[in-house]
Amino acid sequence: MPTWSCELKLRAELAHRAIDEQIARPLGLSVPEAAAGIIRIVNEHMKKQIKLSLTRKGADPREFKLVAFGGAGPTHACAVARELEIRIVVVPPWPGMNSALGLLATPVKREYPLSRLGLLDSVGGDGLAATYELLQRKALQEFQDEGFGAETLSFGYGLDLRYAGQAYELPLDFPSMPEEQAVVRREFDEAHERTFGHRSTEPVEVVTYRLACVAPVAGLEPGFFLGGKALPRGGGTLLKGRRRVYFWEEGRFVETPVYERWSLSPDAEIVGPAIIEQMDTTTVVEIGVRASLDGYGNLVLRVSHG
Repeated sequence: MPTWSCELKLRAELAHRAIDEQIARPLGLSVPEAAAGIIRIVNEHMKKQIKLSLTRKGADPREFKLVAFGGAGPTHACAVARELEIRIVVVPPWPGMNSALGLLATPVKREYPLSRLGLLDSVGGDGLAATYELLQRKALQEFQDEGFGAETLSFGYGLDLRYAGQAYELPLDFPSMPEEQAVVRREFDEAHERTFGHRSTEPVEVVTYRLACVAPVAGLEPGFFLGGKALPRGGGTLLKGRRRVYFWEEGRFVETPVYERWSLSPDAEIVGPAIIEQMDTTTVVEIGVRASLDGYGNLVLRVSHG
């Protein structure tokens, strides 16, 4: 298998000039202050989006671990975790390729919706079964054309329902093919009451039938995510060098050790400030944060609060 390598030489002076001319000088700031301001704005947007997503679901960010992925995720993760009072940040082995690796490890799933308006009482159990069988035949044909065996496939069933006269539907999922209209009606009434606080005696309309077809794929072994690199055992952690890094919380440059991620030993603990570099991202270990590896090669950052 060929090994691909792509390296770009960064020209820090161009970034410095762009920030100086377009942001720092117009605002009367130094270049480090302006750059720190950019980072703070990005962090604030990340924090707000995470908090909004969780609070809409009634969840407290402090009860979660923050998984930092994407090329820039580990650069911002510690600061965002502090803002949200999250104590643990997990950086996967290849954050910049996390989505692509997830795609390789995820079962193939395809959904087959069919809008066919009708009263549930008129459709009946036979009508439900007939529609799902139609969708199943279509799904089987497509998956078999792509090389998946029929015996490996699994199906999920759903209906979008509403009371007659409503302008919106409520989606329901079922563990098996819904064949009894009385069961569907009961499930819908209960779901409507849980969601909106009331139920009705109005007839129920079926708006959309949904079939999901899933085909498994061969799982990826944990070693795959390490890029063929064995986890080092002992031998210490190699220091690449030191660099002056501007930490915006401190408002100053700090002499900071720089490590290569694949040199980290599982029994070592790094206390920030530190920079951990790898091909697809840079992890910023902020002052006071403790970093170590778990048994799967994930970088675990422990963020203190208070």
